[in-house]
Amino acid sequence: MPESAKTTQAPVVQREDPLTEALLRAKSWMTELANDSSFCRADIARREGLTRARVTQLLALNRIPSDAPQQVRLEMSAGRRPVSIRALLRLID
Repeated sequence: MPESAKTTQAPVVQREDPLTEALLRAKSWMTELANDSSFCRADIARREGLTRARVTQLLALNRIPSDAPQQVRLEMSAGRRPVSIRALLRLID
């Protein structure tokens, strides 16, 4: 088969679970905001295609208790339905 006729498959990207992705995004954004005083939540929202309100919600995940994500994962592995970000935000204070 000629080189040009070979089909290339896109590499399979392993995605994290939604909870991990949200926590990683929130942590990354918080770092960006801390490192650049001219950078704001609106900048993140524009770049990510989200509303400022959603960025604010996700940034609040930085304040949930450190053991909460692991507890949620344990419950989900035991067959409980996934927890929403809104439910996680209720864990704050």
